[in-house]
Amino acid sequence: MTKEPEALVSAGNSALEAGQWSAARDSFRAALDLSETAEALNGLGEALWWLGETHDSVGYRERAYAEFRRRPT
Repeated sequence: MTKEPEALVSAGNSALEAGQWSAARDSFRAALDLSETAEALNGLGEALWWLGETHDSVGYRERAYAEFRRRPT
């Protein structure tokens, strides 16, 4: 597996589209280990939602929202 955060987020998004929730979770967590981005936080939140980990899902989605809001317009 690649070590670039963007590639890991892309792999996570592909796994989400394919309904591979565990693989998506693992990709987004690996991306977050390298760099905390709104995209990785949001993706992890979505993967956790589908895995039934709703409490953690909401926490990651809230963090993603805050990161998105910090970006310049």
